[in-house]
Amino acid sequence: MSVVTLICCYGLVDTNLRTEIEYQGLQKYFGSCYNYLSNNEIKNQLDALVFCGGYRFSTISESFSSKQYFNSLGLDLASIPQFLEQTSRSSIQNLALGYLTIIEQFPDTELLIFCDTFRKHKIEVLSQKLFQNLGLKSTVISFDRSDIHPSSNLESQQQALENDLNSGELELWKQILELNQDTVNNS
Repeated sequence: MSVVTLICCYGLVDTNLRTEIEYQGLQKYFGSCYNYLSNNEIKNQLDALVFCGGYRFSTISESFSSKQYFNSLGLDLASIPQFLEQTSRSSIQNLALGYLTIIEQFPDTELLIFCDTFRKHKIEVLSQKLFQNLGLKSTVISFDRSDIHPSSNLESQQQALENDLNSGELELWKQILELNQDTVNNS
């Protein structure tokens, strides 16, 4: 069984586009992700990293910017294949498109999902609902991140989860994932 880490990205890691608090928050978040993978026994079992985050307010994707910063932290993880998921615009899409990025290369996989602490409950619920019919084991690990964005608090994320559960998008992505898994399994 493969182990793949999906890293949820939260904006561009750029001093020109972020306030000092936001930039320091992203540094802390990615530093914590990096340290966890570098110092944990999982490093020797890890088959791939997927940076998840699309284009928001720039010609550079969140995932590309985050991967660049992440890799500037050191070389401990340079030998692990790294993928970019560059089209997502929400947590549901981070999870679904992140998984679709690696399903063909790693069809029998366990997912480690990194997110910030504010989104942990939402990501746990969404990943359980998205992946439950696929027989896919996923573990959510959260790290602190300072941010001034109005949605970076528990109350906003609880409301976002309720919206996600009621929007119909979750069911659509579940169907897409199941169809893709069937295609891979029958190949």
